[in-house]
Amino acid sequence: MFLHRYSLYLAWVLALIGTLGSLYFGEIMNLPICTLCWFQRIFLFPLVWILGVAAFVHDHRVRIYAAPLAFIGILFTLPQILQSFFPMMFATPLCGVNTICGESPLIFGFISLSWMSFILFVLIFIFLLLAGRQEPRKKSRRR
Repeated sequence: MFLHRYSLYLAWVLALIGTLGSLYFGEIMNLPICTLCWFQRIFLFPLVWILGVAAFVHDHRVRIYAAPLAFIGILFTLPQILQSFFPMMFATPLCGVNTICGESPLIFGFISLSWMSFILFVLIFIFLLLAGRQEPRKKSRRR
């Protein structure tokens, strides 16, 4: 199946796009970044290198150490997602009013950066789970 075969490559491409997008918004557009976003970056940026090398050498065991990074990234997006639904109940000091999380800008007119980060980590995690089901083909021995 296509998704099983290319799941490592797709996870790597998503991590690369997320990293480049994060750097674009933070460094080029100079948008302030909250503490939760910094922690998300801490768990996203290494995935570019880890998944890139794993995809290049076809190491499907990468899920053992890359999936926890993606899962922890999901956990750091949850306070921002809950804050978007319940602003008063889940207001956190980790997201200040002068940050992009507090202002909640919409990208492409309908999705916030917090939601994009959440979806990105979830998709990377799913692709890593699919990569675990794709075992490398063993060479057949001829007698």
